[in-house]
Amino acid sequence: MLSTEPWVVHFNFKPSFEKPPLQYWLTTLTLPRFENPSVAVRVWPLLYGALTAIALGWLVLLAEPSRPWLVPLSVAVLASCPLFSTQATRGLLDIGLAFFTTMAIVFAQLARRWPPWWLAVAAACWLGSLQKLPLPFFVCVIIVLVRLMSRDDRAGLRTGRNWLIASMILAIAAMSIWPLIQIIKYEMPVMSVFHDEIVVWLGPTQLGARPYFEIPLRMVINGGLCGLLALLAPFVILFSRNEKSPPAVRESQLPVWR
Repeated sequence: MLSTEPWVVHFNFKPSFEKPPLQYWLTTLTLPRFENPSVAVRVWPLLYGALTAIALGWLVLLAEPSRPWLVPLSVAVLASCPLFSTQATRGLLDIGLAFFTTMAIVFAQLARRWPPWWLAVAAACWLGSLQKLPLPFFVCVIIVLVRLMSRDDRAGLRTGRNWLIASMILAIAAMSIWPLIQIIKYEMPVMSVFHDEIVVWLGPTQLGARPYFEIPLRMVINGGLCGLLALLAPFVILFSRNEKSPPAVRESQLPVWR
């Protein structure tokens, strides 16, 4: 990108549409300024890792404001996870995607009290799609579906539905900008919108030839106790907060006069 043009990812001096450009754009800022190219490439995952830990602490504080001691505990569990530490020191895109996904969840939590935060959710979804995949958007769709199944959350969504609808439309429009530019200006094949790495990941040599629960199994095997706790925590929180049904209204018995 430094020797060709600064906007499109290149491979062997030809435009490559396999991966989104955000981290590559950031790397073009550090490569000319750092003497060590390895440090210039890895500094952004390191920064993403630190920001992800901060975002996790923020999310825990929003979810459990009465138990602030959970913040350092959650961050310590995250930092001690071998998978997280490894990804934060490699020049890959995954840790940045983790950051934007976590921030999308944080903003969705803030939108409970102030619906305009849904616009920040849209921004996180857009940046996540430029980082690697539109995973934050799918996570937000799941959050909305789960809240629709809750009586109290459903009322909150109804109150801020205009902001929510605007956020969804804005997120889809923003995520479509870069693929459209690549298709129109750089003649990218339409099928390349579904990045080649996704096709390979779902192909016969990757997920297609392995168990569907490969990621949870690797969390337990590679992450040990931390990975197991991280895998079980969302389910424990989800099923431990059952809605309390309102007390039954008893019909008052009035005396019958004959």
